[in-house]
Amino acid sequence: MIFHARPVFHGYFRFMMSYIPNFLLENGIVVITYNMLACAPLISFLVAAFLSMPITFLLVRFWAFHQRSK
Repeated sequence: MIFHARPVFHGYFRFMMSYIPNFLLENGIVVITYNMLACAPLISFLVAAFLSMPITFLLVRFWAFHQRSK
């Protein structure tokens, strides 16, 4: 198991919410690289994917599945 946490509803909700910044970041990078910098579409999407993946992973890891201290 990648994330050592019990599945609970608020964790599922946070997991879904953590992908909103990913969506915005990926689309923002594509707009900048494709529209403003005139890069090729493939390059634009690859840059967006490689930059947004670690950020999304960290959001999911430390925010969505963060276990509260008891």
